[in-house]
Amino acid sequence: MQNKIKKAQAGIKRLFDQQHPVCCAWSGGKDSSSVLNLVLATAVEHASPSPIVIIYADTGIENPTIDQHVKAEIVKIKAFAKLHNLL
Repeated sequence: MQNKIKKAQAGIKRLFDQQHPVCCAWSGGKDSSSVLNLVLATAVEHASPSPIVIIYADTGIENPTIDQHVKAEIVKIKAFAKLHNLL
């Protein structure tokens, strides 16, 4: 598993090295959250990451519990980005 993580981070790092914007679609679920975590962790380690665009679409039909979870996670993502000068 560690090797797959390293390979994914190397690919993300190449995008940052080439100054390509990195776009990450995020649903709030475990899979897209794992990808977003890899992108943000790699950005923190990079000397000058290119812009990161996080896309989330609120359909308005989510279960209220899921909706609250996603909104709380968005606050955490913003705080993390601010703390690590990614904004």
